[in-house]
Amino acid sequence: PQLPAGRLVPVSTAPAALGAGRLPWPAAVRRALASREPLLHNGHLLSVSSLLTSVLGAGYWTLATRLYNPATLGRNYSAISAMMLFAGIGQLNLTNVLVRFIPSAGARTRTLVARAYAAAIAAITLLATGFVLLTPELAPQLSFLRHPVLALCFIAATAGYGLFIMQDGVLTGLRRPDWVVLENAVFAAIKIAALALPVLIAAQAGILLSWVLALAVAIAVTNTFLFTRAIPRHIG
Repeated sequence: PQLPAGRLVPVSTAPAALGAGRLPWPAAVRRALASREPLLHNGHLLSVSSLLTSVLGAGYWTLATRLYNPATLGRNYSAISAMMLFAGIGQLNLTNVLVRFIPSAGARTRTLVARAYAAAIAAITLLATGFVLLTPELAPQLSFLRHPVLALCFIAATAGYGLFIMQDGVLTGLRRPDWVVLENAVFAAIKIAALALPVLIAAQAGILLSWVLALAVAIAVTNTFLFTRAIPRHIG
């Protein structure tokens, strides 16, 4: 039937009317988190990893401000920022390449990962070495990186952080986001524990060295899992 001209149709704004046919949002969230649909499940785990990294990272830097003087904190923060910058550039976006091609790489998965690692390490090492050599001109406040041992640590940490980024791509491509959460938790926990070591507190680059130690452990553990279990299982 046709409504009379000019007549207003009442629209209910009650919660029951607006939410008709929909789950209450807490129930919807719980159902989504419990989903076993692979893409959705992987996305949730990667989100958890990002949240965990943010929380533990905030705790790490809060502890650093209490253990180190402002000058040392500032120098180390600058060095770590440079490390992350060169690692991000030097990995040549191969992380996304690995996510895209690992699922269909089959028997070539191990070769694909190894070659991506090698290319990234070469590029990152070149960038980090150039930065160390040009430190007096580019960042005089980071001249402590010219010390041979610290220079090697910085270059190794930069290459290691590049691999750390790429590991996430490998694990995601292999549908093992649970290990992304685990490796980030291990990395953060070791960083925090190492930060409080007296030998590092006494060092001018103690904060940077805590990253070196944490990266070494995280990379060793994760790649042992990748090359001895995850990749062989993926190849079948």
